[in-house]
Amino acid sequence: MITRKRRKIINTLTGKGFQEIKDSDHHKLIFFIDGKKVGLSTKISRGTKYRDVPEGLLKMMKRQVKLNDLDQFLQLIDCPMSESDYKDFLSQSGYIK
Repeated sequence: MITRKRRKIINTLTGKGFQEIKDSDHHKLIFFIDGKKVGLSTKISRGTKYRDVPEGLLKMMKRQVKLNDLDQFLQLIDCPMSESDYKDFLSQSGYIK
């Protein structure tokens, strides 16, 4: 079963154009380009049960950030996919202009 540390996901995504907003139950990560929201976001529970994010939730998150498969999302989290690579993918897929 594939898992990733919640803190790693948050740190990586905030380094790649996402901004973190904390509410009472979740860390919400919203994607920005040039200071503007582009309509892509995901969230992670703040509960102690989710310090390690399980594969099922990783798959939900990859859909929310418009990636095609779990491998792409893991590349975004594990750093082979840079912020510019992600923006290029979103542009080519028609999610951003």
